[in-house]
Amino acid sequence: MAAQPAKTAGLRKQWKLFTGSRSPTRLTTYLAEDGYPDSQVDLAKQLLEEGACDDDVDQEQNDRLGVYWLIKASEQGHIEATNMLQKCLETGRGINDLNIGDVKACVDMPQAEKVSRHAARELFANLSQGEDFITSDQLYEEMERTQQGVRKEIRGSIEDTVQPHCSRDSDWVSRVYVSPEKLTEDMLVSAASHHSRGELPVVHRVMMINKSQNHNSTFLQASLLSPLNAVKSSYEYFVDSIGRRPIRSFLPINAAVFQTLVILSVYSFLGFEGIIEAIPSFLFYAALAVMVITTCQILTKKWEFDQLKQWSNLLVAWGGPGVNADQAQWSHCTNNIYPCFVFLFSLIANILLTPFVSQYSIPSSELTVVSIIASLLILYNFSWYKGKLDYLALVSFGVAMLARYPYDTDDVVSTSWRFMDVRVPNFASYVVGNGIEFCLNFKVIFFLMMPGLLIKMASRDRWKGVYVSLVPHLISLSWWHMAVIVSNGATKFGLIRSCLAVLVVILFVPLAGLTVVVLPMIAALRLFLATETVLPVSVTMAMSCFCLVLLLYLGTRPTQTGRVVGWIQIFLSICAAGLLVWPHIETSPHDWYSESVPLTWSQYKSFCSTEGAGPMRARAQERCSSLGGLYVQWEGLVESTSVTSIHNPLANIASKLPLKVQSVITCMYGEKFEPCENNQECSSPDFPSKQLNKCHLSNWNRYEYAIVIKMAAGAWMEDEAKVTLRADNVFRNFTTSLHG
Repeated sequence: MAAQPAKTAGLRKQWKLFTGSRSPTRLTTYLAEDGYPDSQVDLAKQLLEEGACDDDVDQEQNDRLGVYWLIKASEQGHIEATNMLQKCLETGRGINDLNIGDVKACVDMPQAEKVSRHAARELFANLSQGEDFITSDQLYEEMERTQQGVRKEIRGSIEDTVQPHCSRDSDWVSRVYVSPEKLTEDMLVSAASHHSRGELPVVHRVMMINKSQNHNSTFLQASLLSPLNAVKSSYEYFVDSIGRRPIRSFLPINAAVFQTLVILSVYSFLGFEGIIEAIPSFLFYAALAVMVITTCQILTKKWEFDQLKQWSNLLVAWGGPGVNADQAQWSHCTNNIYPCFVFLFSLIANILLTPFVSQYSIPSSELTVVSIIASLLILYNFSWYKGKLDYLALVSFGVAMLARYPYDTDDVVSTSWRFMDVRVPNFASYVVGNGIEFCLNFKVIFFLMMPGLLIKMASRDRWKGVYVSLVPHLISLSWWHMAVIVSNGATKFGLIRSCLAVLVVILFVPLAGLTVVVLPMIAALRLFLATETVLPVSVTMAMSCFCLVLLLYLGTRPTQTGRVVGWIQIFLSICAAGLLVWPHIETSPHDWYSESVPLTWSQYKSFCSTEGAGPMRARAQERCSSLGGLYVQWEGLVESTSVTSIHNPLANIASKLPLKVQSVITCMYGEKFEPCENNQECSSPDFPSKQLNKCHLSNWNRYEYAIVIKMAAGAWMEDEAKVTLRADNVFRNFTTSLHG
């Protein structure tokens, strides 16, 4: 029985009841059109079993309409609708050329994939708000929100779920220059299908690429402000570039041609016997290279598994518990476990080939450091279980370390731990000594603990931990055992050399970013201190910090200044490096002058004399100008010294500022006047200004001097001539100490 409101003149709503057979069908139709699968199945049953709803419609059209509603319900994961479609496909009822493809697709499609695809459609419908597409930024933000658990009600109102993405008040300026990728409903549904099969959707990689493009951070920001993130991104890029490529792709050309060329080359240099002797070494290093490549592949698969979990959380949030996320993750693990087995086979081959390879040709120190780093990387990436630190993996790794430790050769253990002097009050002292065989008994205990820990790790989640936790943990232990084996041939200096090399590689990015910032500052500071023309150190640092803050501000703006700022930094660094290196590249004047013959005063006077030149005076002066830059050695007497000009750049700048600011700057960078001690000084004309300012900037004066020297051509000082030397502020102490 159904009810419909009846229109009346009063304010009170009245209801009219219907008991006919048409009202339930109409209500079911409304619910079916709204997307309720149960109502769609009920409507299909009525169309297929109870006959036509209208007299004007034949049974064949009802069957096709019923199959249509069954397809809609089956696409949402309704099991009964799928079974009814199977029967219709077998009997041919309601099947025609237009719907047979959709019917077969619904029958053949797994239930988990149907639910995932329905969740993707629901997600698209809520994010698109009736549009034909959504952006990758919207999808990424929704994924992050679901991952963080912020959304408690996924089926909430559109204002709560979608308005932050599509609001007109949002900052669209940040999306003007780097437009996000547009995603259609088919792309999102295809991503859900890939997820249900345990494959990482292609859309996710597009999102990651677009996300990296949206980051407008420059090399300066990445390396200076967050050096750890810069190192992490470099490490991820290195591992990802190796891990995403198959092993065969590392060969430069075809494998058969490459093998032939290698064999012919080795045969031409070593001969047949040399080839036989080089085969173990070649296989040893080939197995080692495969171990490194498969390790990068394992880390890459682990990162893809974490990204697949994000899609699982997103689809579960929108599709409900019907989305079988565990099965998708399990399929991903089983489909990508092959690098682990390739690694184990390569490890066995490497260990078996070690006795046939000369120990002098194995870089033991470098292999030890590489093995330890690989072991710790895998341990770190796989030491997380359900979002928390996996203490079982850490304990197992620690037990393996203690079990492999050579206690019998350790000096501390052999001299101190085996013989413990136990002194108890009121009892005679005695030595527990050989009664405790630490090196034997404890190693046995550690080795017996390891199988129990590994079995416990494998039994997680109904033995799914074999692929998720156990096999990667065995890879980490294998690298550790590899480090223990190779360390027997390592030396102390080799380990130090390898560790320093790794440290330089790790710190290269932060140091390079720091150099980009500091090098221009050092160059500018050196230029200022060398010329002594402008500001002190504090002002120079303030200007440099201002430029740095300006660059960082431009880097954070949503514009395309990131690349421009990066090129500006590189240009400034090149200029600064040239400014610092150029003085050392130039030939020293002292060395150049020491190899040349000095120009005497007599030679200069005879060559540049203008007496009696008459009209040819200008030509004589032009001829004399060619002597510029020659090394001279003249003798004379200082007649007088005088100051020709005084320059104070700081006083010129301060004089244009307000009086209060001028007084502060004068006392900050200048010096105070000496106290008045006698009446003569107090009566000087500038005494009122001294009392008013109390400070002066005379210490920043830059002087230019003129030194007049009497020259003579002969020993008796005949034909005297005067020469004027110009000296800048660098020669201040020298000039003031001269006496005429």
